[in-house]
Order: sequence, then structure tokens, then C-alpha cells
Amino acid sequence: MAPGALIRWQVYFDRMRFAEPPRAGGTVRIRFRLAVRGKGGVTRPGNEPRRVWSNWVELRVRDLFPSRLQAADIPDRWAPSMDFVYREQLPLVGSLAVHIDGEGNARIVKSGEVGHGLRSGATQTVLPREHLDRLARFFREEQVWKLADLKPEAIAYADEGEMLVSLASSGASLVRRFPQHVVKEASALLALQREMRHVVSVVVQQATIDEPAWGEAVEGVQVKTGEDGQADAERDIETGQCRYYVVGQPMAHDALWRSVLRQDYGIQLVLLGCTPMPSQREYAAEYNAVMVGFLKKKFGDDIFSATEAAAREQREDARQEADERR
Repeated sequence: MAPGALIRWQVYFDRMRFAEPPRAGGTVRIRFRLAVRGKGGVTRPGNEPRRVWSNWVELRVRDLFPSRLQAADIPDRWAPSMDFVYREQLPLVGSLAVHIDGEGNARIVKSGEVGHGLRSGATQTVLPREHLDRLARFFREEQVWKLADLKPEAIAYADEGEMLVSLASSGASLVRRFPQHVVKEASALLALQREMRHVVSVVVQQATIDEPAWGEAVEGVQVKTGEDGQADAERDIETGQCRYYVVGQPMAHDALWRSVLRQDYGIQLVLLGCTPMPSQREYAAEYNAVMVGFLKKKFGDDIFSATEAAAREQREDARQEADERR
């Protein structure tokens, strides 16, 4: 960045989640973090994505917003104003986190032994509309807003697992954490746990459709090398099945960017997330080193920057239309 240049963050407060909504006249102190992608779409092996932090900003809350989640705040179908985070964490064992935003972008992050059959690391996709609407109906049928009053005094025992739930919808929010002994006794939490297992299975299945397999499985881990990346890129150029790998923090417009590249140029966008294995970083870098030159020669030097900008603009237009309908 040039000296004096600025990065602008756009924040949608109707999606922010608060355990205790701030009062009118109160203040909220915030700052933002941005993961910066490397040149060519990937960071080189051994280098983590760079992170840029904003300065602290103190905001005074004019209105009472967001409010506590109520029945009327949850629509019959999944809506752009919704944002849901679910996490199971077991000390010394691992954790499983699920995040679904208003556009249906779903991301699962697993560590350790939580979530049998799911590989460690990040898995992401765009959930089909039918599954998003199913989740919205589940929230209504199970009256998820009542979880705010479920044993608020309960705390976890030493080394006991917890379930964390966070839901924003229509400008209201719910944020709770439940010790494992409360989860086992609450039918609503057990039902939520089962529904999240279904969501995880759908995300994994959809991600398998969206993205190609990563080599042969070796002791449960799929491995390829940098040399494989070069060879695969040359083969894909010959067959016309071109891919473009990106390492870095997922962006809200990634699903649209993937659609633009696939439909208009026949390019498959493969998102590896922030923490791929070192072998995946190396493979992606070497694959792109061959493929990017070919694609720029075929479609122009701005093929990736222009399509990403178009996807970002489409997403912003869709958000503005949704805000106008509210």
C-alpha cells in the first residue's frame, strides 16, 4: 500500500451478535482484522497470510439495537439478515465450529477428534436453498429464542465440554454457551446438536461436489506435491478443465466469484481457506504458476481481478436490494 492509503471496512450491525445488547447511549469499542491474500491467489509455502488490523474505534449507540431475539425475529425462510454460529468444544479433545451467513455461505472448522468422519481443518461451500430454509424452520419449530433463559446460571465443570450458540436475525441476537451436563438434559439442545450433524454432512457432501479430490488418501490425509501441481496444470490445460487455487480468509463474495469464473470462463475456483496443509500450499502455488499464465494469455491479464470485482459488486447489489425489501 502507498503511504497514506486507506482500507475501508463495511460493517453491518444488524448481523453483529451480542451476549448483552448495548444500551442506548452506551459505547462499543471495536476494531477489524483483514487477511490479505498473496499475489497470484496463494501465499508461498511457509508464509502465512498477512493480517492487517484497523485502529480502535469507539462508537456511541444511539438506539436500543440489536434487541434480544424473539419469535417474530425469525423468518419462515433463511434471510440475508441471518447469521449463525455453532461450536462444540471439548478440552483436550478438540472442537467443531459451524458458521452460516445470510447468503448461505457455510464454513466448518474442525480440530482434534470432535466430528467423526470429518477431516481436520476448514471445509466450506454454499448451502442449497432447501437446507437453509430447513434450518430456519428448525429455529422456529424448536423456539430457539427460548434458549436465552435456559439455566443461565450453569457453568462448566473443570475440563467439561461446552456448546456455544450465536444467532443474529432481523436486527436481534441470541448468544449463549451451555456446559455439556446442561446439553445432555435439554431436548432443545440435543435437537440442535442433531440438526448440526445434518448440516455438517450436507456441507461435506456439497464441498465434495464443488471441489476436486485432493490426491489419494494417505493415512486419512490427501497429499500431493509441488511437482504434482505443475503436472496437473499441464494436463488440465490440455483437457480444458482449468482450476485456480486461492489461500486466505474466505470472503463474502467468494460464492459469486466462483459462479462467475465457472459459468463465464469455465474455470473452477478452489478455496483452500486460511490453514491448508503445507503440501497443499506448495501444490496450489506450483499449479497456479503454470495455469495463471495460460489463463491470462487466453482471457486477459485482469481475468481474476476483474471477475472478483464483479462478484463483489453483485453481492453488494443483492444486499442493497434485500435491505430495501425489509
